[in-house]
Order: sequence, then C-alpha cells, then structure tokens
Amino acid sequence: MSRSPRGAILLEAVIALAIFLAVAAFVLAASRRSLGVARAAALEARSTDLARSALAAIDAGLVPTAALDGGDDLLEAIGWLDPEDAAADAAGFDAGRGRWSVEVTMDPSGFAGLTMAEVVAWWSPPGMDTAPDDPEAEARVSLRGLVRLADAEPGLGTSDAAGAFGARP
Repeated sequence: MSRSPRGAILLEAVIALAIFLAVAAFVLAASRRSLGVARAAALEARSTDLARSALAAIDAGLVPTAALDGGDDLLEAIGWLDPEDAAADAAGFDAGRGRWSVEVTMDPSGFAGLTMAEVVAWWSPPGMDTAPDDPEAEARVSLRGLVRLADAEPGLGTSDAAGAFGARP
C-alpha cells in the first residue's frame, strides 16, 4: 500500500498549523505577563512618588500637624487630590479608577526638633477600599524619614498613627 502525496501534504499542513498556534499562544501569554509586570512597576513608581511627596510636604510645613489626623489636606497640599475627585469620594463613587491612599505615622526621633515620619502609600483597585496590609492593596511602599515640624506641639509623635488619607490617580 502506498500513501498519496495529498495525505502527506495535509499532515504537514496540520503539524505546521499546530506548531504555529503553540508558538502564538506562548507569545501572547508572555506578552500578557510582561504587561502585568510593567503595570505593577508603574504603580509602584507612582506609589513611591506619592510617599516621597508626602514626606517632603510634611517636612516643608505645607501641611499643619493638626491636619495629619484625617482628611485630604495632605493630598491637596502635594497636588494628588483633585476637587472633583473629592466630591466623588464624598458621594461614594470611585469612577472605576481605583484609589491612592497614604497613611502617616509620627514617632519621636531622639533628635531635638526632629520627628520620625513613616509614610505608607498604596493603590486600591476600583471598587475596593483597602488597608495597607490588605492583600488586595497593590504597590505598597513605605518610606521613613526625619522631618522638622514647624508647628509641632510638645510630645508630638507619641501616638502610633497620625492619620490616613486617600487620593485618585
């Protein structure tokens, strides 16, 4: 029994198609993973920028220490909170964009006139309000630095948490 050339050509075409589809699936999966890694890196870079901006604003005296116990004063001072976003927050609407949040902790430093500030910044996915230790929180960055508080009250930095803030991208 001899094989027909048409059957051999069909078999070669099917094998070539299977190889092509396997390579295409691998390339698409690798592209999707690399896009996810690039997105995570971009979120972490923005989170780091937010934490650095918050530390600098506190050190520069742009935010009074009384404002560190709540509200959006810190985010407004560093330009991370748009008034329209604040109105949307008040209405409980996140526009499907997610939310940047910052938590500031002040502790005594042991150096005269300086306070140890820890700023934790993170991004919450759309529709979620996460805490910094929540597994759903993405791009969590924690920065610590000595800051000079212009309007520091005696004993500032003795409490564990000074406040938490939120912003939109």
